[in-house]
Amino acid sequence: MIPLPNRDLSPDATGCLKELQDDVNGEPSYAEQVARAKTIWKNKNSPARKPCFDHIGATLTEMCRGARRCAYCEDSLADEIEHIKPKDLYPESAFVWENYLYACGPCNVAKSNKFSVFKPDTEEPVLITRARNAPVVPPLKGEPLFIDPRREDPMEFMRIDVLGTFLMLPKGRKDSEDREERLRYLRAERTISDLKLESGTAGHLPLARKQAYRNFKTRLGEIIAMIEEGKDVTRDIDEFKAMDHRSVWIEIKRSRRALPDFEVLFQKHPESLNW
Repeated sequence: MIPLPNRDLSPDATGCLKELQDDVNGEPSYAEQVARAKTIWKNKNSPARKPCFDHIGATLTEMCRGARRCAYCEDSLADEIEHIKPKDLYPESAFVWENYLYACGPCNVAKSNKFSVFKPDTEEPVLITRARNAPVVPPLKGEPLFIDPRREDPMEFMRIDVLGTFLMLPKGRKDSEDREERLRYLRAERTISDLKLESGTAGHLPLARKQAYRNFKTRLGEIIAMIEEGKDVTRDIDEFKAMDHRSVWIEIKRSRRALPDFEVLFQKHPESLNW
């Protein structure tokens, strides 16, 4: 899970989303806003709205890593527009561009209609969800726990154990005396749990990350060898920057002093630390 680059929508798509959000906001009650948001979303591919959402999908694709990888797990094909704040809980964000990213089906199902906040004036995490047939009432207000890759860098909260298990884990300590560190740990812990990022919905992510680690090492060595031979590697570097599992590369650079093979390569070509 890495930060996503910013992209602007076309004026037409921006206007379309504003019109749809104004429609939702115009409903007199929260329950009616939820119902209206769900109805509009269900019909987003109607002839009048399809061009808008085709453009949104194309723009989200541009923001993905590699071969349209999921913004959450970085491993599977991203094929669903995901609401970071679920539309069923936060209808006021149902048609807000900054609330969208591209995710894969398994991650979308894992997250589902869940969101977590800190209980006001405390460090107590509260899971926000709504059971089927439960009363449709506004959720508890509070600071979000869920890490938003449209606005934040998830790798400032998380780490990957590239020295062993290749699990995604929270950074820092849960029992730290530093309040900011504790809260960041809790946010990472809940986000990893909600998305099953530690090992993936099928337990496959550690292996995928380990394979990415090996691919980064092999490709980095090849490119540095080409540089030493005086070859033009502009295209190769661009392809390297687009490789899957960017979070693994970020962790490799952070942990390089404990990774002798990589440290040798970085010493040969320090500029690669900027890739």
